[in-house]
Amino acid sequence: MSDSRMLKKNTFQPNELIFKAGDSSNEIFLIHDGTVELFEIDEKEHEKRIKLLSAGYAFGEQALISSEKRKYYARAMNTVTCVAVNKRNLFKQLNNEDPFIAALFRILQGNMQSIDNMSRSSKREELDTLTNALSLEK
Repeated sequence: MSDSRMLKKNTFQPNELIFKAGDSSNEIFLIHDGTVELFEIDEKEHEKRIKLLSAGYAFGEQALISSEKRKYYARAMNTVTCVAVNKRNLFKQLNNEDPFIAALFRILQGNMQSIDNMSRSSKREELDTLTNALSLEK
């Protein structure tokens, strides 16, 4: 399989959205140059910055462990050059690789999923504890 089907070079202009919350997550992005802001929009339509990422960082990696829709927005802060890695084509390529490399990747993918699940579970427990504490105060 040609790398050109798995990798796609993209250039985004300042303030251009790379993806938005609710989009399907089928690509991970590797930043070559520029700065990307990840943010969310609250119920009052206010933007809340989650993090800034620069060259050498990746974002959208949730696509590798889940088929869930995007949770955040990603926006170019300046001219951004990045490479998009297509999830489906990446997995096809991995199936053609050395079985050890494919197995290692799947282990890492499983570990990422476990960490994500623990994080979500922990946040739910914290919210339940806070909700219970607030209801006891009444």
